[in-house]
Amino acid sequence: MTDFNKKYAEVYLDIKVYEIDHPFDYEIPLHLSNDVKVGSVVLVPFKSRKVIGYVFKIKDRSELPEKEIRKIERVISSRPILDRNKLKLIHWMSFYYVQPLGKVFELFLPPGRKSYEKICKEGGLNHEGTGFKYQDFLILNVSEYNRIKDKFDWDRHPSKKKVIQYLLERSEGVSQRELVKDLKISYSTLRSLLSHRILSKKTVRVKRDFRYDLLSGTRNVRDEKINLNYYQKKCVEKISEYMEAGSFHGFLIEGVSAGGKTEIYIELCRRAIAKKKRAIVLTPEISLTPQLFSRF
Repeated sequence: MTDFNKKYAEVYLDIKVYEIDHPFDYEIPLHLSNDVKVGSVVLVPFKSRKVIGYVFKIKDRSELPEKEIRKIERVISSRPILDRNKLKLIHWMSFYYVQPLGKVFELFLPPGRKSYEKICKEGGLNHEGTGFKYQDFLILNVSEYNRIKDKFDWDRHPSKKKVIQYLLERSEGVSQRELVKDLKISYSTLRSLLSHRILSKKTVRVKRDFRYDLLSGTRNVRDEKINLNYYQKKCVEKISEYMEAGSFHGFLIEGVSAGGKTEIYIELCRRAIAKKKRAIVLTPEISLTPQLFSRF
C-alpha cells in the first residue's frame, strides 16, 4: 500500500569515488518536508557514516524496498545550490575528464563548502552552515545619546567623542571593523559605549562582491581600442580558423610578461561572443585575477 504522505529525494553524494555516479533514494522526514527542495544540500547516512548530498529530484515513490531506504538526517542549506542544467554539465565533465562526480561537484559549490565538511564531521549538529559572510554593524542610538550628552564629560573621553561624531554623520550605521580602522580606536571604547546603550550592534549578512576597481583613477581602458601587432594578428587568425570550423584544438601562446597575450585573449573572446558563443577565461594565479578582470 502506497503511503501518500511520504516523499522521497534522489540525492547525489559528495563522495570522490568514480564508481558512485548515480543518485541514491532517501526518504524525506515529515518535519523536513518544507525545507528539502531540488538543489538543497542535505546530510544523509551512507553505510556507516554521514555524508553531504545534493537533492536532484523529489518524488512520491521509490522503486527500492521500503526497508532499504534510509532517511535524510537534516538540511544543511535549503537554498538551492545546483539545478538540472548544472548537474548535466557535472555529469559531462565527470565523463570527459574521467573524474569522480564528487570531485567535479566542488567546482560548482559556493565558498561555504568547508562548513559543509565540518558539519559532516560533527554529525550535523549545526543546522545551517551555509558559509555566508557576516559583519557587526554599529548604530548610534540618537535618543539615548541626546539624553546623556549634556551630562557626560566628553573631553575626558576623546575616543568616545570621536566615535559619536563619526556615527552622527552615518545614520545608517557602519561596520565595526571599518570604524575601528578609520578612527584607530580600541574595542574597549566600543564596549563601553555599547554597555551604556549609546551604541547598538547588529550582525548582518554581507553580500560578497567579487568586482574589482583596480584601474580607478587611471586611464579608462574601456575607451581604448586594441590595436594588434603583426604577431598578435597572426596568432588570432590562426586560432580563429578553428573557431570558424567549430573544431576542438589546443594552443599554447608563448610570450614574455606584458608581451601582449591578454590582448589576444580579449580579441578571441570578442569574436566568440560576436558569434553568439561563450568564452571562459581561467587564470593560474589568484593574484592575477584583479588585473585580468579589470582588463576584460
